[in-house]
Amino acid sequence: MFDFKKLLFALLVLLGGAVVVYVWLSMERPAQTTDTTPPASETVTENPAKSQGGFELLVSVTDNGFEPSEPSVRSADTIRFTNNSSEDVWIEGVVSSGNPAYPEEGECGVSAFDSCKNIKPGEFWEFKFKDVGTWLFRNKLDTTQVGVVYVRE
Repeated sequence: MFDFKKLLFALLVLLGGAVVVYVWLSMERPAQTTDTTPPASETVTENPAKSQGGFELLVSVTDNGFEPSEPSVRSADTIRFTNNSSEDVWIEGVVSSGNPAYPEEGECGVSAFDSCKNIKPGEFWEFKFKDVGTWLFRNKLDTTQVGVVYVRE
């Protein structure tokens, strides 16, 4: 003879399982991203006062270049160059026709406007501009990434 209690129990179990699967599949999930930019490190997100005397402007180095690529600051202002890219960067001032090197002599090159080392993803380098002028710069490790700093009084 046919057992209706067992059939009813089996149908309820199947129906409950279907409800659980439906709810699980319909739950909202975070969007998948293809961004490969590393998260900011504690060094990058720290209070600006903990840096070398603070900074007035932040330039982010991304996989696409400098953001902003044409910053403008006052004499005696400091720019923090933060590496938010997936590769090491090396900030250096550029000499070109009509644009001299930053006039202050540096430890590792022609100009003091030079990080003198690789800046790893999540790290930063700061430079205080003392001289008024237009100063070209680039990523020495990827010379397609260029920018210009306008320093005014």
